[in-house]
Amino acid sequence: MKITVIGGGPGGLYTALLTKKARPDWDIEVFERNRADDTFGFGVVFSDETLDEFLHRDKPVFEAMRGEFAYWDDVAIHYKGHEMRCAGNGFCGTSRHTLLRILQERCAELGVRMQFGVEIDPKDIATRFADSEVIVAADGIASAIREHYREGFRPSLTMRKNRFCWMGSTRPMDEFNYFFRETEHGIMVAHCYQYEKGRSTWVFEMDEATWAGHGFEEFDEEGSKAKLEAIFADELQGHPLLLNRSHWRRFPRIFCENWHVGNIVILGDAKASAHFSIGSGTKLAMECAIALSDALVEHAETSVEAAFRAYDEARRTPVQIIQHNADVSLAWFEHMGRSWDMEPYQFAMVVMCRAKSITYDNLIVRDPEFVRRADDEWYARHLRETGEDLRTRRPTPMFARFRLRGMELANRVVMSPMAQYSAVDGMPNDWHRIHYVGHAMGGMGLIYTEMTCPAPDARISLGCAGLWNDEQEARWAGIVDAVHACSGAKFALQLGHAGRKGSTQLGWETENAPIADPEANWPLVSASPIPWVAGVNQVPAELDRAGMDRVRDEFVAAAERGARAGFDMLELHCAHGYLLASFLSPLTNIRTDEYGGSLENRLRFPLEVFRAMRAVWPQDRPMSVRVSGTDWHEGGLDEADLVGIARAFAEAGCDLIDVSAGQTVPDQQPVYGRMFQTFLAEAVRNLTGLATMAVGAITEPAQVNTILHTRRADLVALGRPHLWNPYFTHQAAAWYQARDEEMWPKQYLSGAQQAFREAEKTRERMLDLQRKARPGQHVKTG
Repeated sequence: MKITVIGGGPGGLYTALLTKKARPDWDIEVFERNRADDTFGFGVVFSDETLDEFLHRDKPVFEAMRGEFAYWDDVAIHYKGHEMRCAGNGFCGTSRHTLLRILQERCAELGVRMQFGVEIDPKDIATRFADSEVIVAADGIASAIREHYREGFRPSLTMRKNRFCWMGSTRPMDEFNYFFRETEHGIMVAHCYQYEKGRSTWVFEMDEATWAGHGFEEFDEEGSKAKLEAIFADELQGHPLLLNRSHWRRFPRIFCENWHVGNIVILGDAKASAHFSIGSGTKLAMECAIALSDALVEHAETSVEAAFRAYDEARRTPVQIIQHNADVSLAWFEHMGRSWDMEPYQFAMVVMCRAKSITYDNLIVRDPEFVRRADDEWYARHLRETGEDLRTRRPTPMFARFRLRGMELANRVVMSPMAQYSAVDGMPNDWHRIHYVGHAMGGMGLIYTEMTCPAPDARISLGCAGLWNDEQEARWAGIVDAVHACSGAKFALQLGHAGRKGSTQLGWETENAPIADPEANWPLVSASPIPWVAGVNQVPAELDRAGMDRVRDEFVAAAERGARAGFDMLELHCAHGYLLASFLSPLTNIRTDEYGGSLENRLRFPLEVFRAMRAVWPQDRPMSVRVSGTDWHEGGLDEADLVGIARAFAEAGCDLIDVSAGQTVPDQQPVYGRMFQTFLAEAVRNLTGLATMAVGAITEPAQVNTILHTRRADLVALGRPHLWNPYFTHQAAAWYQARDEEMWPKQYLSGAQQAFREAEKTRERMLDLQRKARPGQHVKTG
């Protein structure tokens, strides 16, 4: 078998040598446009986990690399005259030139044929390499092969906003450094690490306004060098900056939907790029090289197509996870000014946790002293703001109290509204009583009802709960009283109108489909006459002024009933494509009257409903609004809309913005991942100062503490984790040894004490494992 690799970077060379090592009888050749000794770039970074994989795959390469590495354990964040160090990170760096030399030498030893200084025209590939069964396109981030075959590879390209350039320096350092600088034109940061003796990488990054304000020019290397040496004179400590194609660029975020076309398979930055702020570009390429080599060795002789499929199956999800983490990280650097008012350790926590892959618990394992100092700062700030002194008890942020008007929560954990589809004629029943009272005993500070409807035709389904008559009010009052009697949780009522998404089957039946019995369906209304799915769901009537008056009054009457029933907080549902959300989104509101068009107009009716509810809701009880921060669809709500919506509701008396996302249109394209909607709550919190609640794929106490510590939200809501584990909060309290006996029913106190003892033993075992681990090897929390 003959394999041609086009591109002699780390990914292409590693694919060639691993495959040749496994199959010496195969003919493998590499073509590279640059000379073998060209020295573009400075350092590359690897983690401990990647090094272990290199050792397993090819010991000679590992041994050669190990002798050249510069190792560091600490990350140092320099901010406003403070240095915050976090240990236990376990990374190493080496010169890109050294890495390429090692890979080239090993390829030569194994018999890989390499040609340098050869430019391959993509249009000639089919004829020039007609005898090659496999062609590996590893020609870099500006891949000519990818662009020539773009209809097959289907790449997406987004140019990110920040400007950056790579330089080097002779300054030595024993840690990874982030040097943040505020200048007269804005904030900039230098990402720095040593990659060999007497050499360190310096990546400078800033937004467009800062870059332009300082008069940087894209290709003026000497001019940029002089300006940056002056700005970072203290950090450089008298050492010069070094240049090597140090041009200013914006990061191209690339991902190919298809990873092979015919007998051409794509690899490395040509396939998917990962922002340098998580140091994973070369790591990603070489890990993909391992998977590609494995797939070729196992399958290529019988089926090249099967080999490509195996490569795709092995690496697509890991690549998407790394790229998503990189996207989140680079987005933080694009908005680093939003965190500039933070105290030093809070800022450092944000830097360490910005990509969401590192959490509060990970940092406890890596460097407990760093977390202790961050906690001390958080507790002191909480004491100043609330008067609650947590410094002795040290319960972690998730167990700090939180006040909205006259309602005080015992902690920051919330059970999200979750439809139960179990009511009959809107009437809550024994299921609801058991569900809410049982879950309230789990220790969370606040528990929400499912979306409760103010009228029969406001329901999503026949199983939705309602609050439009006296009997429903009495039944809810009984549940509220039981929650208050049996737990320390507060109870929030969420009111919402399904709009065009109403009159559908129960949640465990056919999703969003009309009720199977045609006689059971009811007419729908929405901001505009657009069905949820054309030809499937009915076309809603455009809500007219008389209809608006009716809907508003139904919400007001339900709010009054909720107040009498004893709910502690009231939330208006303006998210997920339901009636009020359909007014807010330009995708579902195409009106030409005073309720459509501009954001101010689209807000008009939802604000009218909210103000009318606020007028009858007791002044000492808070109100919140649930909004979709994005529609996950082109032309939908954007960040500016979200901030404008939040500010408008705050001015109308809203105390908390509950930030969800999507479900506005059926063809949405959400970007899923852990805590995937938290960035929306973070934007509202940091741009407006309003209290926010984060929700969406939050599953662990460590994530809750991370969100709170880094000011992404003030409250954290979990939905499905509470369905299968009502005692999520109690378990977290035991894990962190945050004594929360006041949240336990007296009948269960002996169980609480046992939980704390067992959790303490488990923590000690975990820490003992960490103490016994070799330097740089980190035990992850479970």
